[in-house]
Amino acid sequence: MSRLKLEDHATVIVIGAGPAGSFFAIHLLREARKLDKVVHVTLVEKKSVPECPGAELPTRHREALRQGCAYCAGGLSPRLIEALASSQISLHKGVPQSEVKRIEIWAQWKAIALHVPSGKKMLSVYRGTRPQIRDKPFLNFDSCLLDHALDEGAKVITGEVIEIVRAPDTGKPRVLTDAEPGSLEADLVVYAAGVNQIPGMELENSRLVKSLKEMMPGFVPPRARRTLIFELDAGQEVTGRIRNDIFFMLHGSDGLDLEMVSIVPKGRFITISLIGRSIDSAKPKDRLDIIDRFLQIPHIKRLLPRGGKLSHPCICSPNIVLGVASNPFGDRIAVIGDAATSHPYKDGIFSAWTTASGLVQAILHEGIDRKSLKIGYGPILRAFAVDNWCSKWIFMLIRVAFGNPVLSRIIYQAVLTERKTRPQGQRRLEKILWNVASGEDKYRNILASMLHPATLWAIAAGGGAITARNYLTERLLGLKWGGFQRATTGVFKEEREAKRLSLKELVGEHPEFERMYAIRIQAPRERIFEQLGKFGDPDRGYFLPKRMIEVKGLSRSAHGAVTTIHYKVSPKFLSFFLELIEIHPDRRLIYRVRDGFPAGGVLVFDIEGVDRASADNDYLLSLYVAFDFPRALLWRVGRITFPAFTHDVLWNHGLCKLKDILEAE
Repeated sequence: MSRLKLEDHATVIVIGAGPAGSFFAIHLLREARKLDKVVHVTLVEKKSVPECPGAELPTRHREALRQGCAYCAGGLSPRLIEALASSQISLHKGVPQSEVKRIEIWAQWKAIALHVPSGKKMLSVYRGTRPQIRDKPFLNFDSCLLDHALDEGAKVITGEVIEIVRAPDTGKPRVLTDAEPGSLEADLVVYAAGVNQIPGMELENSRLVKSLKEMMPGFVPPRARRTLIFELDAGQEVTGRIRNDIFFMLHGSDGLDLEMVSIVPKGRFITISLIGRSIDSAKPKDRLDIIDRFLQIPHIKRLLPRGGKLSHPCICSPNIVLGVASNPFGDRIAVIGDAATSHPYKDGIFSAWTTASGLVQAILHEGIDRKSLKIGYGPILRAFAVDNWCSKWIFMLIRVAFGNPVLSRIIYQAVLTERKTRPQGQRRLEKILWNVASGEDKYRNILASMLHPATLWAIAAGGGAITARNYLTERLLGLKWGGFQRATTGVFKEEREAKRLSLKELVGEHPEFERMYAIRIQAPRERIFEQLGKFGDPDRGYFLPKRMIEVKGLSRSAHGAVTTIHYKVSPKFLSFFLELIEIHPDRRLIYRVRDGFPAGGVLVFDIEGVDRASADNDYLLSLYVAFDFPRALLWRVGRITFPAFTHDVLWNHGLCKLKDILEAE
């Protein structure tokens, strides 16, 4: 068969006006104009147009407004945002629901917080109009993209496509819909309607998919898996750490087998997505029970706003794509978006961008027959196939590493070690976790980084060896973990250096011993300060080693803080006293070491706001300790007897327990 070209004034029908369909229309119309070619693009979308969108239209085109849900968690990755910016596709004001500042990864009672890198941006959005009770539901991502497509000259028809057939006289595809005129003949048809015509349905049961198989012999939709997505209504705009963080949890609970959980804040609502064997085997009647059991998990109850209610009817079990479709193109027809492929578990919207823009280049520069599409569009899908194969190994390694209490602790420790010892840009483990969680890089690159000898060495030396040492130290001191979360307390090397500069007059330029820890606590500032004031009290509930160290307060200030603290250490010659030399109520405590082993050193507690934390009960408690070692031989022996890492063990446990006490109140 001779090669088919997209002729001038060709008609292109796009089935589905979600991100894939809108991206395709935008790219095609723009690229065609560059080639001085006229193309007529019509999108067919089954979601209805609202009868009354409100007094203020959030788009320039009323037909861009669509009612319904897109069955999506609604996170925009940094690389998608960069792609939108490079193509001058702006988001309407009000479409972004929150700007993500951090990603938190939780597994086996351990939490690793990853900051969005400087110069990068992540957003949460709604794809559709649900929950309908939210303010201005028509301000959503899909309507915004469709608005841009209409700006470029596309048209949209409201109706559901029933099937696609070939016209007997011309051989061109003919799209049959339930709307007027009922039958649309096109030079090219692009299927962009995804894998959720009905959420969770088997694609083989769809009449439309059956007709696609007839149009594209050998077409097999990509492998899919069910999820459970629901909305939690906080009643008002969520505050604290939940407002600007996205959470990924790599575990469930007893009797609830979950492999991945995402929690995405959006104004007063929180979108929660569950994936795992419990979801795979669940029947529709099981959904509410699964949701209730999930919300009763202790650390989930503590994280989510109290009084949050399930938003009905925003509960669904849509498919997510895990593979690549077979033969998703034929003469004058092609598939993009989820029905073609997606990156498993991450960044499906960017996958839609990639397939849509790739198909545009193929049809304009190669042709619209099957052979041309295989040449121009096929390599993109093959690249996805390689990437998705890599993703299987990545998520298997992640499940093994984070599903085991010992291995997860080793990974946790290795990340902390890098933060404390390596400058930004040289933290391999943190970059790997960021790329997996954010969808920032290709899976093939991530897998190569995971298996790199430098990564394995960082895990073995910075994680395995230190974890073994710390575990023995915990046993020696009588510290036990259980029932509370191990949060990251190690700070970045740059932050420790900045703290030293701010306290230069107290500690000097280069103290021989220096340690800094920080932990994020969701509690009122005054309560945090009150607990710090109990540091020397026997009933404080935190920093309570059973052996070798005893901390006892001897006097108290008018503000409630202990002014003199006796550190009784075994061996006895390592004991010393702390004196309170400066106090800023509800903000800072500075202690000076009066005598003993670290004489002249300082211990500083700081309570600092996180973002707009003054109104959100979201604070960062940091602890900084620094001193110089005495020159006498006896003290050098003491330095070996009470090594620096002992502080890490004591304060990591103590601060995590303090966080548990405060957030449980």
